[in-house]
Amino acid sequence: SRRPVRSRAGPGHPRFSAGASAAMASASELEPGKIVRIRGAKAKLRAVDVRHAPTADDFRERIGDLSYDCILDGQTGQCLDQYDRQSYIVRTVEGHVAAIPLEHLEDFTPPAGEDGGFDVAWPVDDEGSIVFGDVVAQALTTKNHCVVQMFMGAEEHREALEVANKAGDFTEFKQELEVDFLGRDNYTKVKKLKPDNFDVDPADSLAQCERQLSQVGMMVGPLTPGLFGFETIGRSASFVRTRFSNKS
Repeated sequence: SRRPVRSRAGPGHPRFSAGASAAMASASELEPGKIVRIRGAKAKLRAVDVRHAPTADDFRERIGDLSYDCILDGQTGQCLDQYDRQSYIVRTVEGHVAAIPLEHLEDFTPPAGEDGGFDVAWPVDDEGSIVFGDVVAQALTTKNHCVVQMFMGAEEHREALEVANKAGDFTEFKQELEVDFLGRDNYTKVKKLKPDNFDVDPADSLAQCERQLSQVGMMVGPLTPGLFGFETIGRSASFVRTRFSNKS
């Protein structure tokens, strides 16, 4: 059976409730990849869009010329690296990267994907990629799906949608395969994308999403022989989906 890896995008992600837990984080508990929630930071903080600062080093380089002020209180994020003795660099689900004072960071455990949260967040570094692949593979083994929290800003979402709408001629999915691939009560049309080419950097946000799907395969692939009984040698083409204009 097919085991989907679902992703949660940034802006518009619901506030977590059922199954979530939080406690104030101490400096010794923080490390790259840890999920936290920003609490009590009522003033605006200097931030950089995650598109321009996907890593802690990028944030340090671009905080001077690409930053803006915004309120991040209440947002959920992922630790990237320590900024100084009083703050930690965090990228939020909404797509902002900022140095958050330690007193405003809560240790946060989100609910599972089926309860409105996610099963694993996109990894921060190579070490995190190993753990990420294992968590995804185990989730696919136990419940046949895995919800992955991504980190994309509103600008990237708009660009991905614009590129998707200009992708060319869309068609309805083959009826005999529609439920397996698109689920029940489907109101979308599809367009098959060209295979991802690792020799070329992603040209836009949609291409970046395609690249990340390839990276998921690379991180999970080494585990498939032992868990699923087959060897991963590549991946199938992706489909971009958009709603029919005459269906709600």
